[in-house]
Amino acid sequence: MTRVNVGLEYRGFDLMTRGWTVKALGLPESVPARRGENLVVPGRPGRFLTRKPLDQRVVTVAIIVDSRHPTIESEARTDAQLWENLDALRKVLAEDGPGELRYTTPGGTRVAQAEVTSFVEFKPEGPWSYSAVVEFTLADPFWYDETPVVVGPTAIIQNPQSFALSNPGTYWSEPKLILTGPAQAPRFEVGAIWMECGFNLSAGQTLVIDVASFSAKVNGVERAGLVEHDGHRSWLIVPPGVSTLVAKVAGFGANTTLKIEWTPRYV
Repeated sequence: MTRVNVGLEYRGFDLMTRGWTVKALGLPESVPARRGENLVVPGRPGRFLTRKPLDQRVVTVAIIVDSRHPTIESEARTDAQLWENLDALRKVLAEDGPGELRYTTPGGTRVAQAEVTSFVEFKPEGPWSYSAVVEFTLADPFWYDETPVVVGPTAIIQNPQSFALSNPGTYWSEPKLILTGPAQAPRFEVGAIWMECGFNLSAGQTLVIDVASFSAKVNGVERAGLVEHDGHRSWLIVPPGVSTLVAKVAGFGANTTLKIEWTPRYV
């Protein structure tokens, strides 16, 4: 389905103005392909199934560049304004490296990091406008909420202790956990997926686990080498929908707290 009423910005540049506007847009409907192949074993028929992560994605939009002023409400069209609009758009599209691509849906605004990787050819569509097809490549294939979901910090008052999680995204997310000691060998479980830290926290020490970075720091000192996990290629995940995180924290005290946060992501 093509949508023409979806807000779209790139590097803070509003593409939905009078001077340039998105003609066709299929952002909400696409799902990226998988990366990788099933395993071939000599002498065995078929292949062995392997897990294949989502690959980078390409978002294609068609843009019309008009000869009206991009912000002033006027029907006046001039050649000078047309070329000014073309230069403004070319400047944004030619900038090096990735930039923030932001689009607004009926469900809210989502953002991604994208770069223009295709040849962009502007074609005249009459005396007062040009058209172009632009391809944005998202190396990270997900769209993200603008703000993270935060649970806590919550006092640990029993072992084990359960935390209700609600992820509005359409794909699992990798959380950040912040545990303040005292705590002994903390372990965290979401269903059959678990991670366990083979070290203790003294009172006042803080453990920051950044699952996306495979990092576990105690007061800034990396302790990732003492982390064990199973059930998933990531240490821990927050699945889409409603789930429960179980914290098993022995030796907790009056000041032991846990904070959980993640940014919902969408395919």
